[in-house]
Amino acid sequence: PQYQEVFRTLHLVKQRFKLLALTPMRVFFSIRIIFINMESSAISTIQHIYINFFKKIFS
Repeated sequence: PQYQEVFRTLHLVKQRFKLLALTPMRVFFSIRIIFINMESSAISTIQHIYINFFKKIFS
């Protein structure tokens, strides 16, 4: 009976590891998407700063 429990837990652990093997790529892609969003927002804020700066100079 104890051996059956051990095999069952090992099987569950194997299934978990199969799921984990898939997740790193998902995590990587989600992090990449977050960084891309951050970059775009940072670029837009920098553009706003430059536009305001030039408006102040040329006004």
